[in-house]
Parts: sequence; structure tokens; C-alpha cells
Amino acid sequence: MTALNELEASKSSLWRAGLPAVCLGWVWARLCIASGFLTAHLLVDRLETPRGSEQIQQGLFTWDGAFYRGLAQQWYTRPLGGAGSGLSGEEARFFPVYPALAKALGPLFGGHADWALIAISNIAAFLGAWVLWKLATEVLQGQDQGEAAPTLGRSLESRSVGDRSVGDRSAVLIAIFPAAFVLAFAYSEGLALLVVAGTLLALHRRNFVLAGLLALLAAAIRPVGGLLLVPIAIELLRAHPRPRWWNWIIGLGGPFLGLGLALIWIEQSTGELLLPLRLQRQIRGGFQDPVTRVLEPVGELIRGNFRDVYNLGFMIVFLLLFIFMVLGARSSGPKLPISWIAYSGVSLLFMLSSQVTDSLGRYGLLVVPFIVALALWADRRWRKLAVGIACSAGLIWLTSEALLGRLVP
Repeated sequence: MTALNELEASKSSLWRAGLPAVCLGWVWARLCIASGFLTAHLLVDRLETPRGSEQIQQGLFTWDGAFYRGLAQQWYTRPLGGAGSGLSGEEARFFPVYPALAKALGPLFGGHADWALIAISNIAAFLGAWVLWKLATEVLQGQDQGEAAPTLGRSLESRSVGDRSVGDRSAVLIAIFPAAFVLAFAYSEGLALLVVAGTLLALHRRNFVLAGLLALLAAAIRPVGGLLLVPIAIELLRAHPRPRWWNWIIGLGGPFLGLGLALIWIEQSTGELLLPLRLQRQIRGGFQDPVTRVLEPVGELIRGNFRDVYNLGFMIVFLLLFIFMVLGARSSGPKLPISWIAYSGVSLLFMLSSQVTDSLGRYGLLVVPFIVALALWADRRWRKLAVGIACSAGLIWLTSEALLGRLVP
């Protein structure tokens, strides 16, 4: 067997090697989420719940899940809602791929399109973690061993990236990150995770056509999927030899086309092309500079207002992970691609530039370089233990808080 054949065989076997970590994270996450449900039921009569028992009664279809279920069952309506539709037109904020897929697969579930939503979310989350495992393993395995990226103020011990430990940790962390309960709910995050990780893997393998097509799908699932334009553009510029013209057109055009097709698709039912963007602006508010947006919840916390405490926690975590990535790029050890760092930076800027930062945790979850950076940091035994305990406890608690209506996921 030639060296090339051995390499290809090794790459093929790596997919199978990732299954234990992916299964562990997926199963453990759902045990934590089940514990969150139990916690919510135990506390529903003991804590102040802004919406009463509404969220807990909706279960896996709570919050955005209720809109996706409505779309899968009845599709979009005019902005004021059709007579007897049960919908208000607000569902136009949600892009069509996920509910359309559930609608198409509904017959396989006895006509229950809502069951299809849950199946798609959970299966895609499993596959997305598997692709992320492969992505982290391939990207970091090819680097030389040496000093790892520095933490804030000091260097990490040198570590080997020739094994699959970072990929294993990434696959588990993407499943048990505190905001990852949405990967089990009727949310589009599971499907989006699969497509985002697939796009970055295609970029790493210099398959720009596939990356552009996957980015098209990502932008049609969620508007923020269009931010994949950033890593695609950077990798096209860095590629040698220069990619042929069709790679540029499909790679760069994919995110734009996906966003445009989704808007046109929704316009066919609602009669307004930019309705999703207008509704989203109404909820998120206008632009606010990120510095004051981060400082505001700190001031509110000091004054005893804890409404934004979870979002503040996610802000701090993502900011620290971004700094870790930037410092790592300047070290001699394993580092994340510059396109990942730019993608994370632009996404973070986007997340912190809104007047309303609800759902920040799940938005950051889909920026998978954050998760890989956390896996890189958690290289020592005490860090693995600390991160594992913190994420598991956070996943249980935030699941219960979402079900109690005390957290907007």
C-alpha cells in the first residue's frame, strides 16, 4: 500500500473513531436536558415564572419551537394572520428550510410534521457533532507539535495534536455547552450546526464549490448563516494555486443566494420580500456599539437587575475564547485558521451590536470555532473536569430556566 493509500485509509477510519465521543456527548446532553425538565417541574411552583406554566407545557416546542411547529403544520401567513390560522405573521422571522423539511418528512411520522421537527433537530445535532469532530481532528492533526496557544496572561503546557483528543472534546462540548439544549428542541440549530461544520470542513479540504453550496443552505436555514461568507472569502484569497473562476462565483455567491432564495420563498406566502428582516429588527432593536452593550448588563447587575445575567455570562465566555484564539495565532503551538478567527470575530461583533442580546448563547454555539477553542483550552485534567462539570450543570439549569420562561433561548 502506498503512502497516499495509507493516508486515505487513515482518514476513512477517522470517521469511525469519532463515534464514541459523539455518542457520549449526545447521550449525556439528553440526560442533562431530561434533568432540566425534572428541575423545571420541581421549581415551577416555587420560583417566579413570568409566563406561568406556558413554556413548560409546550415542552420541546417551547419558545421558537412553537413557531416552527406552526410553520411545519400550516406554513406562512400574511402579516396579520389568516382567519383561523392560529398564526400572527410573526413566524415570518423564521427561515423556511427547517420547517419545509419537516413538512416533507411528516408522512414518515404518521403525518406529524411536529414530530419530524424533533427528529431532524436531534439527528442533525448528532451528525453535526460528528462532522465537527472530523473538522477539528483534520485541522489540528496536521500541525506540528509544540507549545500550545497561550491563555490570558500565561502559556499553556505543550501538547500533542497528533491524536484525536481535541476532536473528542469538541464533539462532547458542542453537545453539552449550556446553550445546547436547543439541539434537542424544535429549533433549527441542529440542522444549522451540521451545515456550518460541513462548510468549514469543505473549506479546509479546498472544495470551494461544496463550501459555497453548503453556505447557501446555511443562509437559507438561518440569516446568520450568511456570515460564512467571511471564512470562504479568506480561504479563497489564501488558496494556492489560485482557485478557478467558478470557485469564486459559487463560493462567494452561495451565502447571498441562500439569503435571497429564503426571502423570496417567504415572500410568496406573505407578500412582503423583506418582512423577515423587518420583524427581526423590531425584536432586536437598532445598532448599539458592542462596548456599551457589554457594560450595560454589568451596571444592571450591580443595581440588582439580573435579567441579563445569562447573556452577560455568554458575552464574557465568547470574548475570552476569542482572545484565546487571537493569542494562539501568535504562538508557535497549535492554532486555529485565520479564517476561523475572522469568522468568530465578525460573528461576535454582530452578536454584541444588537440592543437585545437574548439568545446570544445559541448564536455563539453555532460559531463552532468557539467550541474548538474551548476544547483546545481544556487540555489538562483539571480543565477538562472543570469545563465538563460547568457545562453539564449549566445545561441542566438553563434548560429549566427556558422551560420556566425565565430565559429567552
